[in-house]
Amino acid sequence: MPTWLKTMLFWVIVLPVMVTAMLIGVDHLRGEHIELISYVPNLLGFATGGIFVGFVMHQVKKLRENKG
Repeated sequence: MPTWLKTMLFWVIVLPVMVTAMLIGVDHLRGEHIELISYVPNLLGFATGGIFVGFVMHQVKKLRENKG
């Protein structure tokens, strides 16, 4: 699997799912009523941010490889 694909998959899928799961866990510990549909905007927002962060991290990795 290409390195750019690994980087993008992490930032677009893995990180948003982990952060959303943590938000759900915190709300559960607070005793709030949990409706999974209300967390979809959070998940999509983090995934959108992950697209930009993944692209930047890929460029940083390429720069480090070319410099070294």
